[in-house]
Amino acid sequence: MPFTGVLPLEPPLEYFKWPANSISKRGKPELDQLIPAPAAPKPEVGCYPQAPIYTLSLEPDHSYRCGWAYSAPYFTENRAIELDRMLKIRIPPHVLPTHFNKRTRTFRCADIPGMVKLPMGIPLVHHIDGDPKQAVTVVCAHTLETLMDYEEGPKVKALIPRLMELTWGVAATDTDPGVKGIFELDGMQRNLRSKHVNLSNLVDGDGSFNIASTRGEGEGHGMFMPAVQTNTPQAAKIIKEVLEILHKLYRLIMPLCISRLEWDMIEFNALENNVIAFGGLNPGPTSVQTNASSTANVVDIDVDIPDEDVNPPCPPNNQPGAPPVTDESEDTDEIEIFKFLLENCLGKSLGPQGRPHGDLQDDIIAYTLFVLMFRVAPGSDLGTFLWMRGAIYLR
Repeated sequence: MPFTGVLPLEPPLEYFKWPANSISKRGKPELDQLIPAPAAPKPEVGCYPQAPIYTLSLEPDHSYRCGWAYSAPYFTENRAIELDRMLKIRIPPHVLPTHFNKRTRTFRCADIPGMVKLPMGIPLVHHIDGDPKQAVTVVCAHTLETLMDYEEGPKVKALIPRLMELTWGVAATDTDPGVKGIFELDGMQRNLRSKHVNLSNLVDGDGSFNIASTRGEGEGHGMFMPAVQTNTPQAAKIIKEVLEILHKLYRLIMPLCISRLEWDMIEFNALENNVIAFGGLNPGPTSVQTNASSTANVVDIDVDIPDEDVNPPCPPNNQPGAPPVTDESEDTDEIEIFKFLLENCLGKSLGPQGRPHGDLQDDIIAYTLFVLMFRVAPGSDLGTFLWMRGAIYLR
């Protein structure tokens, strides 16, 4: 007989703390608040993302392995308004670099209006209706450097070289036939996300590929099934090893990004409901999507620059109304990059995946792990990763 009339008890949050010896020793972050840059004028159509102010926790919080988190309130009464905004959202200004410095050989980017820049290794959290007990992690990003603050760091670092070989391939030599990169495998099948891309203009290997599982459409909510993918002996071997590495990375990195409560919920759900994961028998992600793009904006940075200053001289500071002199105004080594030179974008290779998009099919309980890998020339700008809903960007 089922129990009836029994009220569920909320477990004390003290049960969901990470052990003290597993917390990062990096210490308190420098900034007490993440304040969005001043907003840009409203576009003629749609709207730009607008972030709240994210405030650092007042004291160390062992709910997170970092020991700290930035939080902002999220009010459920505004969900309809937010949904309407997300349907009208537009890319804000200054997402692309604005200048290139000939002397330092680096790009310069302006702050993105209305958005906050994500600090590495520190989670950003929303408190539902302002209640700290109802905390939901929005995003957290790590580099190999920030991962070294944890015992898992060396394990992650040891997996990356092999993942890079399997991703990019190994060049052939006189004694070694080499290995193709995963996006170069013969017969790779693009998924439905690529149907909005002009395949006739697509570079071989570009596109979006399911390499673990997929959801069959046309039968109710769909059937969970293995992804249809090339199955040559070489491809099967490479894909299998990639999935095993990604499964390990998920279990090593995800607990460093989200709260102990969120991680325990993911584990509980996976074990109790026998959720099938790829790449291993432990709980883990259920699907993986490989997005490959050769899209790049190549700008001729060796253009002729006149000997005289490209910036007009600033009046002395003792003149009425004179602006203060800054390093930027004195720097004549910078070339302004015009927007039309940076017209290529990921959307040309990935379709909707390369532009702002939502995914209603994502698991509401679990989190998505992005593994971003770049193969670019030294000094390149890697681009900006945008989370439009929280108005957060990674650069």
